[in-house]
Amino acid sequence: MGESFRQKRATKEQWDKYHRTKKMLVDAIELHKNSIETVNPYTHFNDGSWEMTNEYMGLYDMNKLFKRVAPIEKE
Repeated sequence: MGESFRQKRATKEQWDKYHRTKKMLVDAIELHKNSIETVNPYTHFNDGSWEMTNEYMGLYDMNKLFKRVAPIEKE
């Protein structure tokens, strides 16, 4: 009892990999959001079908994730 777990510090290479993959994720989200707009361009309908299609494609969740992981200058 009273022992604490001491985790090894991450190496520079591990941090570099983290930042590299985070940038890849941000770029992939942007590309996929553009793809959604390409295949579902009809934003003028007011019957809910456009919003439902985007919800089904995960656009809302992608925007949330993008805001969480994207660097401030990307916003």
